[in-house]
Amino acid sequence: MDRVRKSTISLIAISIMILLLFPGCKAKGLYHQILDFAKENEEIMLSRVTDFDWDIVYVDRTPYSSGSKIKEEYGIEGEFQPLLTDFSSRVAFCKDGKLVYDLELNNF
Repeated sequence: MDRVRKSTISLIAISIMILLLFPGCKAKGLYHQILDFAKENEEIMLSRVTDFDWDIVYVDRTPYSSGSKIKEEYGIEGEFQPLLTDFSSRVAFCKDGKLVYDLELNNF
């Protein structure tokens, strides 16, 4: 009985450690990749930081924007994430009129 209990406790402890370490293993988002690149470089060529194909970038500084304004204005296809604060802006990476990456920035 004690052996089963010790095994169970050990399994729970290992599971908790894995769960706590897992967020640190996640791939960095584009925002953090750009910040890391900027720490070591004075100029940033976004094409060197991004790992996806794009041909144009649009900036949306409208607070609480759903992206519909730039979607309609530039004829972009795709789903934008909503900007949820007064301090948010969007950098929309597009390729051939389609949204490839929707980057939310905190302007604060």
